[in-house]
Formats: sequence, C-alpha cells, structure tokens
Amino acid sequence: MEIRGSMPRAVLAALLLNSNTAVSTDQLIHAVWGDQPPPSATAALHNHLTRLRRWLGKEGGARIRAVAPGYLIRVEPGELDLHLYAELCASGREAVRDGRWAEASADLTTALGLWRGRPVADVPDLYGHDSQIQRLLESRLLALEGRVEADLQLGRQQEVIGELRVLVAEHPLREVFHGQLMLALYRADRQAEALEVFQELRRVLVDELGVEPSVAVRELFQRILRAEVPSCPGEPAQHGPAQHGPAPRGPAQLPADTAAFTGRTEQVRQALEVLPGGAGVAASGLPVPVVSVVCGTAGSGKTALAVHVGHRVRDDFPDGQLYTSLGGSGASPRDPGDVAGVFLAALGVDAAAIPQDPEARAAAYRSALADLRVLIVLDDARDAAQVRPLIPGSGGCAVLVTSRSRIAGLPGSRLLHLDGLGDAEARTLLAHSVGADRLADEAEATAGILVACSGLPLALAIAGARLASRPQWKVQDLADRLRPAHRRLNELAHGDLAVRAAFDLSFAALGGRGPQGGLLARFLLLLGLWTGPDLALEPTAALLGVDLPEAEQALEHLVDLNLVESPAARVYRLHDLVHAYALEHAVREVPQVERSAAVARLVTWYLWAVDGANAAAERVRRRLALLEQSGEPVPPPVPGVPGPVFADAAESFTWLGAERLNLMAAVRLAAEYGQAQLAGQLPWLLEEFHLSRWHHADWSELCAIAVRSARDHGDVAAEARLLSVAANHLQETRDHDQALVFRQRVLDLHRQVGNREKEANTMVSIGIIHLGAERHQQAIDSFTEAIPLVRSASSPFALAAVLNALGEAYSGAERFDEAIGSFRESLAAARAADSRFAEAATLDGLGVTYQRCGRTTEAVECLRQAVTIQQELAEGQGEARSLDNLAASLLADGRPEEARRCWQRALTIFTELSHPQADAVAGRLRALVAGGS
Repeated sequence: MEIRGSMPRAVLAALLLNSNTAVSTDQLIHAVWGDQPPPSATAALHNHLTRLRRWLGKEGGARIRAVAPGYLIRVEPGELDLHLYAELCASGREAVRDGRWAEASADLTTALGLWRGRPVADVPDLYGHDSQIQRLLESRLLALEGRVEADLQLGRQQEVIGELRVLVAEHPLREVFHGQLMLALYRADRQAEALEVFQELRRVLVDELGVEPSVAVRELFQRILRAEVPSCPGEPAQHGPAQHGPAPRGPAQLPADTAAFTGRTEQVRQALEVLPGGAGVAASGLPVPVVSVVCGTAGSGKTALAVHVGHRVRDDFPDGQLYTSLGGSGASPRDPGDVAGVFLAALGVDAAAIPQDPEARAAAYRSALADLRVLIVLDDARDAAQVRPLIPGSGGCAVLVTSRSRIAGLPGSRLLHLDGLGDAEARTLLAHSVGADRLADEAEATAGILVACSGLPLALAIAGARLASRPQWKVQDLADRLRPAHRRLNELAHGDLAVRAAFDLSFAALGGRGPQGGLLARFLLLLGLWTGPDLALEPTAALLGVDLPEAEQALEHLVDLNLVESPAARVYRLHDLVHAYALEHAVREVPQVERSAAVARLVTWYLWAVDGANAAAERVRRRLALLEQSGEPVPPPVPGVPGPVFADAAESFTWLGAERLNLMAAVRLAAEYGQAQLAGQLPWLLEEFHLSRWHHADWSELCAIAVRSARDHGDVAAEARLLSVAANHLQETRDHDQALVFRQRVLDLHRQVGNREKEANTMVSIGIIHLGAERHQQAIDSFTEAIPLVRSASSPFALAAVLNALGEAYSGAERFDEAIGSFRESLAAARAADSRFAEAATLDGLGVTYQRCGRTTEAVECLRQAVTIQQELAEGQGEARSLDNLAASLLADGRPEEARRCWQRALTIFTELSHPQADAVAGRLRALVAGGS
C-alpha cells in the first residue's frame, strides 16, 4: 500500500515507532514540522490522520484511535516487523547467554534479515526520533555481534571473514568486530592477517582517540601471538562479548528473585541492553561503568525489577554482586561513605585497612573495584549526591540504582521509568497469589480490583495476599471493599504491607526538603482536589494560586519525585492511588475555605478560557460580556495565569474537544464546593460547542448539575439561563414537549423579575419549539408577538435571529413571499450585526425556501454562500446541513454529479460528528446512485 505525501508518512511512522502507546498531539506535530509548526498544525494533523484512515481502509483505519493525550495505532503481535525483530533479538541474545549457538545464529540471522536499509528511510524529515532510530541501528550492530559470535562457536570462521572485513571497514572504532575478525582469521590458519587486524585497530585508536585497544582485545592479541587460542571452537572467545565462565566468586548479596515477577518486558530488555554483558551487550572498551537508574512512584516494583535483572546478568559479573538499601525514601538516608565501608568489607578488605576519611574511603572503594567485574545494586536512593560516591572508577562494573526520584546527572546513566502495569500484566500478577481459575470465575469482580489498584504492583500484591489469606471470600467481596475511593487506601493493607504507608514515606520526605518541601506538600494536596483526567500547566497554576513559572518549577519537581505524572509537556496528573492519598490529606489538613478558593480559581480560569474559545469561533459575542451587561457578577481572570490564545475557529474547537472531560470535571467540582455561580456559568458558555459537536449526553449531565446547584442557592437568573440551554438540547433531540415545558418555566421566571428583553427571547424560543414540531401557525404567532420587544432592545443580532425563525415558519406554512421578505430583512440585520454565524443561518433558510418554491438558481447561490461561511467558521454541523440542502437544490436544478459531491462531503462530516443525520444523507446518496444507474 502506498502512503502518498511525506507528512502523512511521518505521522504513520511516528505512530508505528510507538505502536500500542499513545503519542501526544504535540509529539506528532513535532514529528511532522519539527520546531517550526505552522499556526494551523493541529488542524492539518487531523487532516493527515483522516487521510491515513481512509488509505488504510475500514479495518486498518479503525486501528488509529484518538486517546489522551493524542493518538494511538493498535498493532497485534506478529504484525509489525519492528516487534518481530525485537522478539527475535531477545531470544537470540538469550541463546547466546546460554551457549545455544545454533538457535542464537538462526534467530539473529532471521532478525537481521528483516532489515531493509535505514529505519523509516522513506520519511527523511521525521523530527524528534533520531535517538530512537539510533537505538535501532545500535541494536542491529549488537545483533550482528551476537550472530557472528554464535557462528564462530559453530566453527563457521570461513563464512564470516568476508562479512567481518566489511563491518570493520564500516565501523573502524568498534573493537568487537575487530576481535571477532582476529579470531576468525586465526582459526582459518591466517595468523599473520589476524595480527595485522590488531595493529590496524591500534593505529586508528591511538591516532584518532589517543587510547589503546581494550584489555580484552589486547589479551586476544597476546594469545594469538603465543598460539594459545584453540584452532577450533571449544572455549568462549576472548574478544569482548559476554563471557560464560564459572559461577561467580566474591560477594553474592542480591536478595532472592521474586518468584511471581511479572511483566515489565520492555524495561527488563532495556536494562539488559545497558548492563555490560546483559542480553549480549559487549563489555569491551567501556570507558566508564554503566549506570542504570530505575525510578517510579512508591510501590511500582522498582526493587523487584532491579533484583530480577541482577539475577539475569549475575554470570556476567564473576567477581560478585553488591546490594544495599540506601534508605532514600525515609527520614534518615544512609551516608554513602558508610555504604562504601560495608562494601569494602564485603570485597575482602580488612576492617583496619578501611580509611576513616570519606574521600580516602571512596578512593579505596574505587581501587578495590578497579580490576573487577562487579554488579552493584543501590536500592532506594534519595538523589544523585547519595549515589555518585558509590560509582566505580573503571569500566568493568555496572551499577543498578532504584529511586522514587528521577535521578539524573550520573555519568553514563540511563533512566528507566516504571509506569503502572497493563491489565494483562496486572491480572497475571494477581493470579500468582489468587489462582487464575478463581479470577476467571469472577471476571467482572477481577476487573473491578484491577481498576481499583490502577496497575500499582504493591496494591496488586496486597489485594492478592488478602484474597489468598481468605479463601472463603469471593473475589467480589474484595472488589466491593475497594470500590469506594475514600475507603480504598484502608483496604489496601495486609500484614506489614500498606499502600498508604508507602506514600507516607514519600509525603513525609517532602517536609525534609525545607520550606520548598512544605510548599510542594501543599501543592500535592491541592492537586488531590482535581477529579478530571489531567490538567495543563495554566489551569494547574490557577488551582495552586501561583504564577506560571512558580507552578511549573514546583510541578516538575514533583514529577522528578514521581509524585506527579506528566504524560506530555506541561500536562500533569496524579496516579489514581496517589490522588486518593492526596485528597484524603487535603480534606483533613487544608481548611475548607482554602479548598473552595482553589476550586474557584480553577473554574474561573476555565470560564475565561472557554469565553476566549467562543470568541475565536466567531460565536455571537463573548458570553461573559453578556452576563456582565445583564448585571450578573463575573469573576475577573486569574492574575498571573493567562488563558489560551486561538488563531482561528479550528484551533478553538480543537482545544474545546481536548478539554471536554476536564470542563465537565470542573463543573462537577464547582457544584461540589458550593460555587453555584461558576457551576452555572461554565455550562452556559459551553452550550454551542456541545450541541454543535453532538455531545448531548455530556450536555445533559452538565445542565442537570448546574440547575440543581442554582435552585439550591435560589439563583433565579442562573436557573432560567440553564433551563433555556437544556431546552435547546431537547429541541436538538426533538423532544419538543419537554422543551416547551422548560421554556414555559423560563418565561415565568423572567416575568416574575420583570425582564422584558429575556421575556422576548424566551417567546422566540417557544416559537422555535413550535417550528420544530411543525406547528407553524403557533410559531408565527410567537415570533410576531416577540418582534416588537426585540426591536425595542436595539440588538441587530437578536432581530436577525427572530426574523430568520419567522422566515422558516412562513416557509413551513408555504407562505413563500412572506418567508422571503422575512429572510431578506434578517440577512440585513445579520450583516448590520457583523455576525457571520447569523448570516450563514439566514442564507441557508433563504436558499431552502427558494428551492421549495422552484427558484433553484437563486437557491443554489444562497446555499453556496452559506457553505462558504460555515467553512470559514469551522462550523462542521452547520456546513453539513447547508451541504445537504445545497445537494437537494442542485439535484432539482438538474446537476446530479454536483449534488452527489455535496452529499458525500455532508456524509463525511456527519459521520465524523456521529450525528444521526448521517443515515438520512447516506440514504439520499444511495437513491441518487440507484437512480443514475
């Protein structure tokens, strides 16, 4: 299948390189345009994704899904060559480690056969993925090293000499290939050539880098000189790859491996690639010891992974394995000098010979490890300062660190972050304790436990232990206990294990970081108030009550401590169980007035942001201005926290769509904390967005929450406003009778307070309900009664709206001359109001009326203008409706092909919006095609 265009190929490549993982919108934009995206990048990205889905067909296109914070492509096992390559490399390297040379050669040969040149070579401008591509290229070289190693062990030296000549020429500084070529030549009775390879390698290294070849290659050279290398396989080659010698000597301090270790396949693979000798990685020539840092929140399984990996690579460190807990998450982290002393003793240094001076002790520690190959596991580190003195000075050792913090700045280090387990891995971990059959018998209850534990290994282990210790319980019994969020931490405790206790250590450690730590602790508790999926930096700053720089600094610090997650740049959230912990403490430790003020700031920020989005979409006018004009208090913008800026309507709709769940959460939170005014204002601002995007279920929920809040606080104006928008929703779903009940209630409320302008607007709305129910004369009566009140208000936009509705009523009653006159007056008022939105609506109604009375040429002209304006406004639903009407007029004018194209475009838009009108348009298309055939 050909994917046309470099930009769609770049989007597809970025998704496939991260298959089955959400790629944020920002990352995809960067992949296509780099650091200079155009203002319309978000809309253009959506277009590229739409094309990709169409090119991939119905089944293939469905694999690209919109998931927070961007998009994901689903790939099944065995479908992607990248996945198959990784699996074959892993099995091949494992076979090398075990000395199963034939299997190793076969697997790695097959893996290398999947290569077709440089990865994503047909996407030359794929930004932001250089490191990922370099890792793939490096993995290919590692696979080549492993496969050649296997072939040498199988006595295939003649076959690999030519290939190794090419590899040495292409990679003149890669010592492993030189060592393998030396060995192959020697075993082929070409000793002189083998020695020449070493001399050439030494010349290049000395001339270009000023260093000698590695110890392993120099030793191989000496053995060849002395003819001590067997001429046939039988012992491991001494040229750099992992050695498979006798059992380790020296200290063996690793704790026992976890019998139920589950999942973490990718993190284990990365750790094995990093550690010397792990998964076939050559140890020769390493200038510094390799350091791998495993970080994650409390209870994420860092220690279990480190111990598991340590046991996997222990044979690569024949001089021993050192292990200690540094106590970094507790109140008294261990001094690295004390740890160095303990390690020196374990390495056989007499206690009297261990220096007391910290610097001298550190030097003695490095000296003791200088010629050894030792794995050092430093569990629960606090920070880089605690770890740095314990890093050896030579390259024969490796250090595996675990920490609740994202430790950076260590020489030669690589960070591995542990997120929550996926459902399959979590279920397997739970089954180790409970039994797979018991879980399968109660699949729904098991799913409930998995949700409650949120992928946290500690929580899953506790849940499994509780069920295992109570065989009389059903799985449902524990699921019921875990369901209420406020009880969850109480239930996730068993024996000496408790999720709350693990979080207590992290939270208490914040207090040990001075005044800043106290502020971080306060911020963490305020974040616990938020119940939405995630928050961007700006609304988070509003919640915390600080400006953007201070908020970002604090949040990134909490991210580094793995107390806050950051799924994308400047976007933050809490793990579900950390959220439960933070909320529990916030309710207990933060005064109600402070919590309520934080919620008010957050919802106020969203209020102004939505108002700006409406303005960018060229809605009527800024609705907050309307509220202020009506005398309703509107909170000022949050100081120091600017709202988003939108270049056009498309950007505003994209932002509203991305924030939809957060906006709903904000309304719920405002109502919960008694912020009735805010709880009512935000849904009102969101009305047109929800209805235009057909989010009626969302809208119904928001409206019900806000109406209850307004009634509870006796806010007549808010109740009337919200019932009005609820009636709008009911009209869209054609529940005219209930909509009329709501409008009559609104009319009564306005008459009670004597608001003549809103009384007129409500009368217009009642007329629109009659119009929707095809009660045309009642609609005409309502509009005619309302027009004098509307004219007296001197609002061109309001006049345009009521005259447009009156025109539709006349047209429905087949009083076409009166309808056309009303539409023309409405069009003049819309242009006087400079409202493109009202102009498009009026042109649409006028075009339909022309078509109904047989004036098809005028109908087509009006409807084309309406479509053009709707496209400018990014008004998808309106554009689709005008296209539908235009198609009917074109067909009536004898232009079926143009009609077909319009209906096809309308169908595409309605389908993307999940609009029920899609079925009707599809039927019209089928009828047109059938009639044409």
